[in-house]
Amino acid sequence: MIPNFMDLSAGREEPATPFIAHSPRVYFEVTKFEKSGNSKPGDDVTRSQLVAYQLADRINTLMQDENIQAKDVAILMKSVKKAQPYIEALRTFGIESVVSGASTFGEQPEVELIGSLLQALANMYDSYEGLFPVLSSEIFSLDASDLLLLGTNFGENGQRITNRDIAESVVNDAFKPPFEVSPKLKNALEVLSNARSSLSNKRVSDVIKKVVLDAGWISRLQKMGNEGQSKIANIFAALEQIDSLQKELSIGVASVAKAFSQWCNTAKESPKVLHCSTQNAVTFMTIHASKGLEFPVVAVVGAVSGPKAGAGSEPFLYVKKDDSYQIAFSSSSKKLHELYDGCHEVPTGIDECKGLLEWRMFLETQEDEFEEQEQNRRLYVALTRAREAVILTSTIDLTKEGISPRYTRKITDALFEEPPLSAGEHQFEYGGNLAGCMRVVQGSGKKDEPIQVEGLELVEPFDCKPSEEEKLSGC
Repeated sequence: MIPNFMDLSAGREEPATPFIAHSPRVYFEVTKFEKSGNSKPGDDVTRSQLVAYQLADRINTLMQDENIQAKDVAILMKSVKKAQPYIEALRTFGIESVVSGASTFGEQPEVELIGSLLQALANMYDSYEGLFPVLSSEIFSLDASDLLLLGTNFGENGQRITNRDIAESVVNDAFKPPFEVSPKLKNALEVLSNARSSLSNKRVSDVIKKVVLDAGWISRLQKMGNEGQSKIANIFAALEQIDSLQKELSIGVASVAKAFSQWCNTAKESPKVLHCSTQNAVTFMTIHASKGLEFPVVAVVGAVSGPKAGAGSEPFLYVKKDDSYQIAFSSSSKKLHELYDGCHEVPTGIDECKGLLEWRMFLETQEDEFEEQEQNRRLYVALTRAREAVILTSTIDLTKEGISPRYTRKITDALFEEPPLSAGEHQFEYGGNLAGCMRVVQGSGKKDEPIQVEGLELVEPFDCKPSEEEKLSGC
């Protein structure tokens, strides 16, 4: 026998100084919007900005107070399509971020652009799906004047001006308008002309790679930090997939374009990330994509909410019994109650369902319970990704039943005997060495007006809009 073989007694040596030494390890960031009449303050955009800023402020505080870097933090969401306000809020504090594990690889804008470029090379006269999206995109960044020039037939000596397909100008080497051509347009025409002539003796992936390099797209992305690095990773992954399809199927450019489009629409690949030692950025990903991964600090966004739309809004509901389905059509049970005395109780089983109202009430309850169970599973996955600290976020309203959504009310009821609703930080015990922290940030004011904020110090106002100059510069 080997002494102590497979000994399961606790004996792991922890570091003398924990990763997070002085701060709480559990945070609950709550944003409460006080209604003015029936309306919430501000608008959808400014409310989203405030919620995102609150989380960014907490992450920045942890980075300042503890030995935490941006790359130690992951923000997990139901869908990263709503990540933009959080990305912008982090930038306010000088924190970079990357989006990883988004819905699917094929839905990434840069991957769709590679697909458009492939389609353009397959058929230059497909202006709608290929050439126009490519020329007006960040690959070449042609402006309206350039595109207008391409779409104009000046005739001989400019005597007769008519419209023309932009493909005619790109394909026709004799394109010589009576106006000076911009350097960007001149470069685009030269790059695409070289690409067309190279298709006969080079693999299509190599031709596209040369296009994106000669167009300067890759060099511009390299200057965008971690966001640009993520896009570059997706671009080269797309080129690898195109090359793989051409080798596997032994097909021409047009067939490769069709196969790549079909693959992007059906494949469940996640977006790629260039991992390098210099990359120090907060990671955004979906809760689903985070399964099996761990991060020192995890922030969870959008996992605590009410039912998607409420089962009562569905036109019909059903439940399977043996080999048949029981279906209840009609409006919500709330509306049906108006036709009765309003004293019906929710049935606890199918056998108690006698009429339409009972069936509707029972199925609505089943639907809401299923949604809550799904929320439990989603939240469990998200919270257990954290090794050192976790930040849970929620936006609440106050109704006659109390805190809404109901799921958030269950959490606050579990943490506090009397859930605090005043702006500021509130401690709660959960069994850890340090108490957890729930911070309530309150937004008030009138609809479509600047939000008045309590419980959070703002670096800049939320009602400011970027100038046209800032929009053009990409700042």
